[in-house]
Amino acid sequence: MKKLIRFAMVWLAFFIMGSPMQCQAQEAAGYTFIRGPMGTQVCLGRYVPPTADAVTGVCDGQVLDLAQFNSISNKLSADRLDQATQILEAIDYRLAVSNDKVE
Repeated sequence: MKKLIRFAMVWLAFFIMGSPMQCQAQEAAGYTFIRGPMGTQVCLGRYVPPTADAVTGVCDGQVLDLAQFNSISNKLSADRLDQATQILEAIDYRLAVSNDKVE
């Protein structure tokens, strides 16, 4: 039983001490996704990778949680879709007016 407790304490200490060092950054679509002990976060600025002095990289800009980033992205996509719909409706209206004049 003591060995199990000792093993659990060593594993927990290794996990706590090793977690910050395990941050990984991946760039996609112009954003840097940082996977670390606090979950996946998105750097909206310039990401400076870790150096010999720093264990983790630094984001020169705003850092968002992945859920926040998804919400903002979905809202922007919906706004763009509304804009595209308005443009298509305007084109449809102009074509209808043009067709009426031709007839």
